[in-house]
Amino acid sequence: MTSEISSDPSVRNEAGFQPNILLGIGCIIVAVFFFACLEASAKLASDHMPPMQAVWARYTIHAVLMVVFLGPFVGRKLLRTKRLKLQIWRSVLLAAMTMCQFTGLSYLQLAEVTTINFTAPFMVAVLAGFMLGEKPGPHRWAAIFLGFCGVLIVMRPGVEQVHWAYFLILFGTIGLAFYLVLTRKVAEVDNAWASLYYTALIGAVMMCFILPFVWQTPEHWMGWLLMLSVGFFGAVGHLVLIVGNRYAPGSLLAPFMYAQIVWSVLFGFLIFGDLPDAFTWSGAVVVIVSGLYLGWREMRAVRRAKGGT
Repeated sequence: MTSEISSDPSVRNEAGFQPNILLGIGCIIVAVFFFACLEASAKLASDHMPPMQAVWARYTIHAVLMVVFLGPFVGRKLLRTKRLKLQIWRSVLLAAMTMCQFTGLSYLQLAEVTTINFTAPFMVAVLAGFMLGEKPGPHRWAAIFLGFCGVLIVMRPGVEQVHWAYFLILFGTIGLAFYLVLTRKVAEVDNAWASLYYTALIGAVMMCFILPFVWQTPEHWMGWLLMLSVGFFGAVGHLVLIVGNRYAPGSLLAPFMYAQIVWSVLFGFLIFGDLPDAFTWSGAVVVIVSGLYLGWREMRAVRRAKGGT
């Protein structure tokens, strides 16, 4: 899950979008389909190039596509920011998370990586207490605890030797949680297009310093195609995600992000012949149920803060 959901109503009104819940949900399901395609492409790319090279392609192509196709319509909004330092930090965190994810995908199943990534909301709930002053109550702590139990089920420590790639993905998910918290802070003052563009631009610049040390010219056209694919799927997935959030509130759409696990299982089977075992299925169910409960509690808290029921 390398995504962000912005439910800022000013963004929707500014673009003139009318609320449409079903269309918003459809956009989210399509967006996570592209994110699953991104992960599958990254896993395939590991047979043709080092993970860091695929990460460079992911952000560079993403940045170029935004300039070419969105620049003429969005214009200076791509660069307009009031919190440049925070934009840089959040972008570096996401690039680091992507490096961990692309490396881990070389060794783990898509469903395993996706399930571990979905612990990010639990980590955000914990970090928000320290960074944003949003202290989780006992119900949220229970959901957080159960969510991490789900990850332990997927990793199954004690049943067999735990592969080091699990810890790499988990470490990357911690970076993703910090990224999401910073995204919430910059969303208060910056538009979604700028946040998305800085994510791609800074990630590309960061990886350009690493690229000369890892570059391997693909020997087959498939390698070049996969480099294009990781950038294309990442860019389109995020753009569809933003459009979906203009049709419906992010709090309502967030549960549908879990559809990515379905896509990951399907692609894992069709492309790599992988079927999740009982541990992965059980852990995924625990993570999803805990995440849905956490999201429900947060929606209730928002409604109470606005004086609703």
